[in-house]
Amino acid sequence: MVIVRNRKEKAVILFFWLMLAVVIVMTTINLTGKEAQKKPEVAAGTGQAANVQGKIAELKNFLRDNPGNIQALVSLGDLYFEGKQIREAIEVFEEAVKLDPKSVHIQNGLGGLYMQTGAFDLALQSFQKALDIDPNHLNSLFHMGMIYRYSKKDTKTALEIFERLLSKNPEPDMAKQVKDEIAKIKTELR
Repeated sequence: MVIVRNRKEKAVILFFWLMLAVVIVMTTINLTGKEAQKKPEVAAGTGQAANVQGKIAELKNFLRDNPGNIQALVSLGDLYFEGKQIREAIEVFEEAVKLDPKSVHIQNGLGGLYMQTGAFDLALQSFQKALDIDPNHLNSLFHMGMIYRYSKKDTKTALEIFERLLSKNPEPDMAKQVKDEIAKIKTELR
């Protein structure tokens, strides 16, 4: 089956990838700020960088001895994502969410991964769980709006979500994107 994408769809897909990368980086930053049970010796982005597969192997070894270490699990998921191993990243994030279901960042990251694979219903569930934990989590709202707009083709729900997001005073770049989406939707609904 050949998938033909127009310029707008390509831009949305690129944007999703960029936002997922930002979510993963923010997840890593936020998780490293928490007190760790044990910190893995190898973390994504520190020390002399070995290749991704080498880092994955080291983290997997670390996790054999420290199976409940959330930071290591998230770092492993990030490395799988970096290595374009999305299915493996999902498996690791699903394990992490079982250990810490109240982590907004893990729920949001898992939603982003599901979104990348086209599992939009699962993505919406993860983003909703993130919002249940933190009703002001703007990235989750944004991704939900984009899914409803472009994947579910439900412009009315997307409009409601984008207006809700805008009412929470997002940072300027996100606010501009949301305002643009709202304007496009309102034009389409006329």
